[in-house]
Amino acid sequence: MKLKESDQQQLWAEAQRRCRLPDEVVRMAKELGIGPRSLIKTIPARTQQ
Repeated sequence: MKLKESDQQQLWAEAQRRCRLPDEVVRMAKELGIGPRSLIKTIPARTQQ
């Protein structure tokens, strides 16, 4: 299902905040076709190193 542009921007903003990514890294991830959900999924748990 295709998301609206505003919803997509909100997901990117959340991923940037939760992963502590600079704007440049977010831009590169978009160019590579990496989605914001995949970035959020790969955040390690606090118990993981």
